[in-house]
Amino acid sequence: MLRLLTGLVVVFLLAPLGVILATSVTTLPYISFPPQGFTLRWFAELLHRDELLDSLALSGVVAAIAAGVSTLLGGVLGVAFVRFRFRGRNLLNAFFMSPLILPSVVIGIALLHIYSQIRMAGVLLSTTTASLVSGHVI
Repeated sequence: MLRLLTGLVVVFLLAPLGVILATSVTTLPYISFPPQGFTLRWFAELLHRDELLDSLALSGVVAAIAAGVSTLLGGVLGVAFVRFRFRGRNLLNAFFMSPLILPSVVIGIALLHIYSQIRMAGVLLSTTTASLVSGHVI
């Protein structure tokens, strides 16, 4: 009975992806079901979209910087918290662990609200790569 229920849940979760995949290979420029013909033309056209390529490049840059900063900061703080006893250690530990307690959406909305009110050199901070990196590091 558990196997049947698990199978039904998996089908329920994956069925929309199957419909999307089936409609994405149709020859028509609009969604039609059942698909009329078969083509991979739409996937090839994705590679010629400058917006997509720019977004992928920015995502790669943000991911690399955020991973590097998080690794460096986490490593240094981990060593400091384990090897040294200092005043305010528990408070700092709680502060750096707080993103694990708060939902990511709450932190993201709070950071967007804060960054949208800060201007540096005439540029809104919420529109910079630095704000994306800091949001992903936190």
